[in-house]
Amino acid sequence: MSMTAVNPEVIVCNIKRRFTGVSGTVNALVPLQASHLALGYLGSPIPAIGIAEENSPEGFVRLSLLQALRVSSKRLPDGRMRIWHVRRDHEMLLAVLLRDLFRFHQAMRDGLLLSESMTREAYLPRSFELRGQKNYGYGWRMYLRPDGAPDHVYHNGWWHGFTTRYYRHLDQDLTIIVLSNKYTRLIYNTQPILQIIQTNTSPSPAEDEP
Repeated sequence: MSMTAVNPEVIVCNIKRRFTGVSGTVNALVPLQASHLALGYLGSPIPAIGIAEENSPEGFVRLSLLQALRVSSKRLPDGRMRIWHVRRDHEMLLAVLLRDLFRFHQAMRDGLLLSESMTREAYLPRSFELRGQKNYGYGWRMYLRPDGAPDHVYHNGWWHGFTTRYYRHLDQDLTIIVLSNKYTRLIYNTQPILQIIQTNTSPSPAEDEP
């Protein structure tokens, strides 16, 4: 069933390649849950998917991670928040981390962490030693539009064994946060992610110093 037909109240996670005891529990519960409420499923293939799709076609939908994130960014029509049904530590961490990072994005967007004037100063280009599209403000690298205003800002980070990317598009309600538990420069290229989220995006640096 497509996302347009099912608006899941609960998203069940089974992010595990092997079929384990927890997978067996999820496999037993999914058809029952789908018969009583609008259910989304995120994870590896299990026999219950086919059963739920056959028995509850109007109440079950399989989701990719991106689809689960998109649908979870909005409340249900009656104002309730969606429930992520998770049973493993990494699934719990995923849900909690996404919730808190989304709240952080909202706080930055709505001026709850920094005032509007402080944010405006931080995003003001201040590095003109070299001409070009790239620039630097107070703590933020940025790409400039032809009129000299920042199109998007970003901040990269690294420490032993970790790398991070924090990207904000200023003309859209769009933030990308990438966390990696290994040292790699690949996450500094957000263009592939942008191509998934939207089309006709502005250029993004393939690699930049943290």
